[in-house]
Amino acid sequence: MNRVVAKQFSFRQYDRLKTILDNPFEGIMAIDNTGTIFFINSFFLEILNYTENDVLDKKIWDIIPNCRLFETVGQGYSIWGETLKINAREFLVARFPLKIDGQIIGAMVKTLFPDQTIAKEIAQKLARPGKPESTVRTLCTCLDIMGETPPMLYVKKLARKASRTSSTLLITGESGTGKEIVAQAIHTRSVRREGPFISVNCGAIPENLLESELFGYVEGAFTGAKKGGNPGKFELADTGTILLDEIGDMPHYMQVKLLRVLQEREVWRIGATSPTKLDVRVIASTHMDLKQLVKEKKFREDLYYRLNVLEINMPPLRDRVEDLPLLVDALITRINSRIGADAKGITPESLKIMKAYYWPGNVRELENILEQAINWSQDSIIDIRNIPIKPWENGCDSGNSTVIESQSFRSHISDTERDMILHVLEQTNGNKAKAARLLNMQRSVLYRKMEKLNIM
Repeated sequence: MNRVVAKQFSFRQYDRLKTILDNPFEGIMAIDNTGTIFFINSFFLEILNYTENDVLDKKIWDIIPNCRLFETVGQGYSIWGETLKINAREFLVARFPLKIDGQIIGAMVKTLFPDQTIAKEIAQKLARPGKPESTVRTLCTCLDIMGETPPMLYVKKLARKASRTSSTLLITGESGTGKEIVAQAIHTRSVRREGPFISVNCGAIPENLLESELFGYVEGAFTGAKKGGNPGKFELADTGTILLDEIGDMPHYMQVKLLRVLQEREVWRIGATSPTKLDVRVIASTHMDLKQLVKEKKFREDLYYRLNVLEINMPPLRDRVEDLPLLVDALITRINSRIGADAKGITPESLKIMKAYYWPGNVRELENILEQAINWSQDSIIDIRNIPIKPWENGCDSGNSTVIESQSFRSHISDTERDMILHVLEQTNGNKAKAARLLNMQRSVLYRKMEKLNIM
């Protein structure tokens, strides 16, 4: 509490209030509407290794550069369950605006738990009885959108703007660029963050099941229908967000039904005699060129314009290779946590190869290669040259960048995908299930790609 505010209290009142706020179990910090810090307790001071005089009357972004507290002043609403990293320590925090007579005069951030270990322990205790811990899903936030190059800074800017509205959003970009991460981040930042986030891969569900999966059915609608019926994904996403991933793979007859949902904001369960009203934000994503599909009469033009109210295009990894060191560090940390490894980084030679490689699989392929290298490596500094399958030896490197520029984008991607799939099939002796696992894709997706690329 700064000196101006403190004058409104007696010294006795101020001391009592400071004693309450200055406890060892939670961090509290507050700023005014210019971003100037006017209160910080000893919890945060100890983490920052600062004194009160080092912090008070300073701008929040000068003390904790990655803190989003000043954004709360402009947004005017609270954010709960966000991760804040300070000096290599991570805290689960809440931030919310400070108001007087309805006017925002600043914002405050407080830790929800003393550290992440306690947070995880409590989360496990609160998990629903009978539900395995592994099924408790943590959604991505804006902190998970990794990248500091201009293309990614633009994506982050658009994501922040998209989170302020409930308009339908289309996220485009090649496979593996992080479209679902952006969709989750927008949801967790939006006013719908307390509602569910439901993701549906339109290309992975068989056509004969897609309608019942999306819209549900009533009892007796068809042979084998569950007693009492079953809600579809749209109903499950009510008050929240539904992500229709790979919308370009949606069958034409389902496109008509989806268009009606978007227009009427209601769904008809299979066999129902009346519709169910919905309050759902729709986000669609695709790696396909929907405009081209519209020209080819494979995607409805009216549906395209219904989906493309807002659009975010995810840049491919080859267009932001300057982000590689940041991505590598973050992905190694994630992989270490997942498989119990202790990798510390990569060799300079590995980074050189990465910067020259074309990355047709983008960030997903990068994570796959890093995980392979970590598993094969005997050292904490890993070398990607040690993995058995080296896609950069069959794909493109910096020596043929002229060829890349002269080829059409689609032709190059198709050729590279074909080479990769054939190489992996050869390594697995034609076992498509193993090949799909190595390529980090579903079998149905692999089958469609093989058919498209004329791989027998």
